[in-house]
Amino acid sequence: MQGPPSNVARWSVIAVVLSCSSGAAAAPGDLLLFPTQVAATEKLQVSAGEQAQLLDQVLEGAAPDLELTLVRQAPSLEPDELSEESLPGLARTAWVVVPTLTLDAQGMKLKLTAVAPGSRVLLTRVQRFKAPELEMKAVVMLQELMQAGREHEGPGGTGAPAVSTSSLDQAPDSDGEAVLALNTTLFGGYVGFTAHRASGSDDSRLLYPLIALGAGVGLGSAMLIADEWNITEGSAWYLSAGLVWPTLAGISLAEGYDARQEHRHLYGLLGATSGLTLATTMVSLHTTTRGQAALAHSGGAFGTLLGGLTEALVHPALEDPPLRGIGYGSAAGVVLAGALAPIIETSPSRVLFVDLSASLGALTGAAVAAPVLLVGDEGDEVSDGRRRVVVASVMGGAVLGGALGIWMTREETSVRGNLPTYTVRPEVGVIGVSEASDGRLSPQYGAGLSGTW
Repeated sequence: MQGPPSNVARWSVIAVVLSCSSGAAAAPGDLLLFPTQVAATEKLQVSAGEQAQLLDQVLEGAAPDLELTLVRQAPSLEPDELSEESLPGLARTAWVVVPTLTLDAQGMKLKLTAVAPGSRVLLTRVQRFKAPELEMKAVVMLQELMQAGREHEGPGGTGAPAVSTSSLDQAPDSDGEAVLALNTTLFGGYVGFTAHRASGSDDSRLLYPLIALGAGVGLGSAMLIADEWNITEGSAWYLSAGLVWPTLAGISLAEGYDARQEHRHLYGLLGATSGLTLATTMVSLHTTTRGQAALAHSGGAFGTLLGGLTEALVHPALEDPPLRGIGYGSAAGVVLAGALAPIIETSPSRVLFVDLSASLGALTGAAVAAPVLLVGDEGDEVSDGRRRVVVASVMGGAVLGGALGIWMTREETSVRGNLPTYTVRPEVGVIGVSEASDGRLSPQYGAGLSGTW
């Protein structure tokens, strides 16, 4: 774990700096970097020291990319000598950065405290992550602190707020604007289509203007929302899940319960409105990532599948599509997954892998149960029991495949370097000697285990 920081960390800093929209060119400055303060349990002290050395090297290597000059590395001070009250006095002409690394059974937590030159304001960034992410997270956190300090740093490093030539109510950077616009445009067009169908009119000269009007209103709404709030890509896809799957649930339930033809899309509109309300409430309370949004979509998709299979299991002789099961399943799946998404940290690739595993498990279950559908004599009908066996096999394969995908992509909660080494070696044969009364030595045979545990 010794040596210079990896190229991944350096390129991460460069990519973040280049992609920062608010980045006016930052003035060079000096950096006074304190050695990493370590807080760890007794079992993790050795690993914590190695991680602290790596962190010091990573931060030193990231300084030039942030236009900082490492004048000297600050000496190691005792906790009572290095306090937050003393840091502003050290930051008279240079940046002061104090990293604190905490290791416990849940992983590691990094705290970076920085003070801009001439400022009396402490900037703090805290994040918990896994050991392999140390280099990337550290440089990104340092870049964020430097950016925040430079935005408020006055000319000549006086610490006075800089005069900004941009408007104070400048719109935030919404990287999910395109995704939000796509979904709101489709939703607006669907509202226009629903209004035409609910009116009972068959005149296409009224249908297309209504769809165009609804799509235009949806697109304009997305632009206004993205200008007013910071809509991330994860939030936009999460709102999409609140629109798509409840709409499918409303239409399927209306079809399954034989609602009036002109009113069926109204149920879909009701489902979309309800889902969008719940999704908007969740987004306003929690920051949603792309992985969490993918989890919400995955819940809606597999809820639809399992709901339809459940109805087919209960009514195996059903000739029409299992629309009631599809409706209830899609609604329950997206609501459950959407509620769990904000408290589950995952990635889109992991969700995709689990979905593929569940899909492959469902296909495997169908293939295993396919011979059950074979009948002995020509003209014999397949019984309801055989149909239930096939449906149950598909459902069981999907559940087992999804569980296997989750198990294969699980994350280790402990640092690998801290795992103790266990060795066990069996021994059979002579385990000792004994001296007889006449002075002769005789071997003693036996069996046992030796090693460390």
